[in-house]
Amino acid sequence: MKSFGIVNYMEPLPILGNKYWRAHQIASALSDNGFICDYYTSKFNHFEKRFYRRDILNKLDEPFKIYLCDATKYKSNRSLSRIISNITFSISLLLKALSSQRNTWIISYPHSFGIIFLLLSKLIHKKRKIIVDIRDSPFSKVKSLKAKCFNILEFFLIELWIGHIDQFIGMGENIYLNFPKRFRKKIIPKYSYIPISIKEKVSDSFYLNNSENNNVIFVGTLTKSFDLKEVIFSFLKSRKNNVFHIVGSGPEFAYLKNKFKKNKNIIFHGYKNQNEISYLFSNSKFGILPYSQNDLRYSNHITNKFPEYLSSGLITISPSWCNSISKIIKDNKIGLVYNSYIDLDNIFSQIETYSFCKEEIIKVYKNNFSYELLQKNLIRFIS
Repeated sequence: MKSFGIVNYMEPLPILGNKYWRAHQIASALSDNGFICDYYTSKFNHFEKRFYRRDILNKLDEPFKIYLCDATKYKSNRSLSRIISNITFSISLLLKALSSQRNTWIISYPHSFGIIFLLLSKLIHKKRKIIVDIRDSPFSKVKSLKAKCFNILEFFLIELWIGHIDQFIGMGENIYLNFPKRFRKKIIPKYSYIPISIKEKVSDSFYLNNSENNNVIFVGTLTKSFDLKEVIFSFLKSRKNNVFHIVGSGPEFAYLKNKFKKNKNIIFHGYKNQNEISYLFSNSKFGILPYSQNDLRYSNHITNKFPEYLSSGLITISPSWCNSISKIIKDNKIGLVYNSYIDLDNIFSQIETYSFCKEEIIKVYKNNFSYELLQKNLIRFIS
């Protein structure tokens, strides 16, 4: 019988009040269908930049067993310290994988060090199958020398593992298009689409408040992958009394909060758990995906934020350069797409005129991104 090890270096633990992330959902779906499943992640919380308490696993009640791998702390996502943390995690993962009897492993990319060290475990477990879940691509336009060095390192690392993977899955039908052509040739013949989802019950409470205002919300890590500064300027041009909720921490948090501290209708909430985010969703009408045109990773990528907005009945505002997301919005008439920041200025200036059926928005979520759909596709894939 197949048994599974599920690996994700970055995702936080499935603590009560937080959402189930992609790897949690895969582990849960497999466990719910009778498979033995172990989940491996880091002792270091990469979002809050702190280590978990030693007794944290005693507070979790999941159908799969959870293992915490060693990692070192770091502050910046693009730093040598993070590479050291990743390597430390990968060595710890290898040691645990060598003693594990799980015969099929699903590991998230982009975490090349983890993939390489997990592949080394096949020297002992020769029949072990390795599946890579393509979550993202590192190949974006970069300007700084440090960022360019990171990209060169990633190219080298991918060359080491990509020809040795048994199968690929991903949460975008064409997410592999973000990779260079020579890598795509090795991915496409082994690729299967497993939709992104969120494992949450769609609550009737979402219908109560979010149609009574024209507030906008963004949830995510505040990095340069998002053109938040330009989006906020665009929002402020409308001179409306609406509120822009910005939820999340990250390297750009302090800068943006300080820059817009005098604007009372721009609220920086910092990190919030899923229950708190759900409350803010119920007090908003629009969810925005302000991805930068300079970051090509998101052109064929469907991110967690999109189905999360849909499941809450929010009207999604997305740039046209997010090809996969904007296509779903246009095809189903469930949101707004902008081609430029002039377009976005116009959207914000007449935001009170836009109205979409919440039932139809949630229907699109259920038909495309529900946990049941992920479960169905995943079980079909491994059968």
